Amino acid sequence: MWECTARWAEAGWDAEYRHLPTTHGHDAFLAEPEALAALLRDGLASDVVAAAP
Repeated sequence: MWECTARWAEAGWDAEYRHLPTTHGHDAFLAEPEALAALLRDGLASDVVAAAP
């Protein structure tokens, strides 16, 4: 995911990697919905949405 995010950012997209520290592995989004919601809220808080080039 780090590499994908870097490539999108280099291509001009508004891309940012966000890490969800967890002991639940890839099921963290199911096991820790509050933590995921906080990441999404922060990421979506911006008024600016970049269009794809």
